[in-house]
Amino acid sequence: MCIRDSLTLDLAWSSVTDEGVSRIVKDLYLQTNLTDLSLGFEGCESLSDKSLHVIGDLLISQKGISKFEINLDYAENISDEAKRYFYQIGKSRKFSRFTLSFLTCGDTLM
Repeated sequence: MCIRDSLTLDLAWSSVTDEGVSRIVKDLYLQTNLTDLSLGFEGCESLSDKSLHVIGDLLISQKGISKFEINLDYAENISDEAKRYFYQIGKSRKFSRFTLSFLTCGDTLM
């Protein structure tokens, strides 16, 4: 097992599923020295709120993570409620950097 303090995982435009995200997060619980986490799920339309709650639970339990970034641009199946959940996590914890990106394309994408 490799222990890291920084991890960037970019799965943009992939077909990753909620089950896949759950497995990834399960492995991240073992990264006890993790302080900087960046996740890219841009365009991953197969993700749902379940994935965000699993990632949010990780952020709540792993107090050592001080820098967090997630890109969910064009991941159209994420509800406003799940986005608010993440916003509340960022507001309640003292992160040195907390970045959420939830752009949507609506019906027009050129």
